[in-house]
Amino acid sequence: VAALDREAPGVAWLTSRVCGHARKFDVDDAWTEAPAELALPGLVRPVLLRRRNYHAILRKILDDAGGSFADLVVIGDIFELDLAMPLALGARIGLVSSPQTPAYERAFVASHPRGKIIEDLRDIPRFAFG
Repeated sequence: VAALDREAPGVAWLTSRVCGHARKFDVDDAWTEAPAELALPGLVRPVLLRRRNYHAILRKILDDAGGSFADLVVIGDIFELDLAMPLALGARIGLVSSPQTPAYERAFVASHPRGKIIEDLRDIPRFAFG
């Protein structure tokens, strides 16, 4: 948290909103509450979306807040794991970009009406909370 606050003063408080252990890498094809996949121009394979454990964490957050996926903003640095499923379910997403971020991810998120490229972590509160 201290390193984050040094890099982007004023955003360390957001770490309290981070949920770990979401097992985003687990895909459950038998679970059908999300579309199976998403096609990204420039990526030769589909992005798999049926991440039941991750969905359960997001659903609990939404239920506790009395919200829906349309109310949700998810920020992440890996589109496929962090952002694809929430986007497919109606959330707004912010892709934290780095030199390693694939160009096709940047292009897809930048062109999506519910997506934003985050170049500076200090932009997160303005995007997420208006």
